[in-house]
Amino acid sequence: MLALKGKSHIHPEVKVISLPSPSLCNSAPSATGEAVVSKREIDFDLILENVKDLNMLAGEGISQIEHTPQGARLRQQEPLPLTLYQNGIVMFDGPFRSYEEPSTQQCLQDIMDGYFPSELQMRYPDGIPFQV
Repeated sequence: MLALKGKSHIHPEVKVISLPSPSLCNSAPSATGEAVVSKREIDFDLILENVKDLNMLAGEGISQIEHTPQGARLRQQEPLPLTLYQNGIVMFDGPFRSYEEPSTQQCLQDIMDGYFPSELQMRYPDGIPFQV
């Protein structure tokens, strides 16, 4: 599991967005019993800062050897597109995911806590860089 340890989450110019949904105010436990986003504010600066750090841990910009029928070549891992909107996110080229959806809340909470999103850990056990 990729995680940031001992990192202060205080940013000198924190920008937050208040969401109108009362569902983000509840500390409803997830399927694993952990609380999901429990406040009405999402700290986009913290998300962007943690994404940069997680990208370094996932090997952003590092070439890997790829074996081919003719021998081998170097390639860099393609980043996962992540688009943040005022009312939700889009990951990959997938559907729009509202901040009110529990899976979106858990994804963002993982990133704000300094962890690679749990929903992607099976598919990318060593992490994958994000392109925000």
